[in-house]
Amino acid sequence: AALAVPAVVGAAICDDGNSTGSDGCCSNGQCPSCCLQSSHFGGCSCKGCAGDAVDVGGACSNSDECRTYLTGKNDSMAGYQSVNGCFMCFGEQSTCISEACKTNHLLSVQQFSFTDNIVQCGSSETSGARARSVVAAMIATLLATMLA
Repeated sequence: AALAVPAVVGAAICDDGNSTGSDGCCSNGQCPSCCLQSSHFGGCSCKGCAGDAVDVGGACSNSDECRTYLTGKNDSMAGYQSVNGCFMCFGEQSTCISEACKTNHLLSVQQFSFTDNIVQCGSSETSGARARSVVAAMIATLLATMLA
């Protein structure tokens, strides 16, 4: 069984060096440059950003397990996505990723890693643009799945 580590909201650092607010967003209403999921539809929403804790393991390898995971955390669904075998479950306060995300080629190319269940990103010079690229690809996949 995977060790569950509660997600920490607001652990990420904004591009200006300040911590994020309770919603995971920076004071300018934007997400930090390195997040697994970011949205600005109807407000700012940032999930799985560099410095945030995530649960890693089999408890979130599909949408049903995501819902069960979030229910067990007394959390509500903020979104989920699956890219090349990597499944990510985002609650309002919790994030869970499947074990496959730790070795996912797309995420490693984008310089995401998960050390001690903490989201980490590559160098600050390149991680922002690359993170936005992976988020855009994942959002496109999620939208295509939802609209299918």
